[in-house]
Amino acid sequence: SSSCFMVEKVAGMTLSNLSEQVNDELKKITAQKLAEKLKKVKETFDKKKSVFKSTFGCLSFDRLIEKNREKFLEVFGDPISLAEIEKMLERRDVNMTICHGDLNLSNIMLMGSELVLIDFEHVTEAPMAFDLACSLLFCDEKSLDLKSVKSALYQMGILIPERELVLMTKLYLVDQLRKADKEKEQQLIKLAIERKLI
Repeated sequence: SSSCFMVEKVAGMTLSNLSEQVNDELKKITAQKLAEKLKKVKETFDKKKSVFKSTFGCLSFDRLIEKNREKFLEVFGDPISLAEIEKMLERRDVNMTICHGDLNLSNIMLMGSELVLIDFEHVTEAPMAFDLACSLLFCDEKSLDLKSVKSALYQMGILIPERELVLMTKLYLVDQLRKADKEKEQQLIKLAIERKLI
């Protein structure tokens, strides 16, 4: 199989580079704009779901689960949580969408007054909570202001249940562990223990 990457130079600064200049008001505005983008992506996905599935089946949520099944059981020893994640494939109330896969302030650029997402190498179909999982796991200076983003999404009629966010954070963690070298794996496990995911 072959991979194809498209590279485009974009003028602007990532939000992580601007973090020292970001005050609470700007964080709320950023969260609102990001929530609008996530909602728009979901609406587009809902309209074009069959096209996406036929063209990009390798990025489907069931494929993401399958790739991480063995590692999930190894790390958590929890088939019940895995079954809950698998049930999301059938549930209509899950906010299934196209997820960036590594959504943090380093991958969001400010161009004028517009937010632009960059670096889509981890894109996948998943519940929207999967895109918030990175921030819940790492909870560092590159992380999104989860409370503000969830609140902005809620005001637009999109609820991200806490249990769904925890399950997607576990899946995100396992996906990261599966790709990590030994040193990175140890760091991630330590972090997961601190976050009480394990």
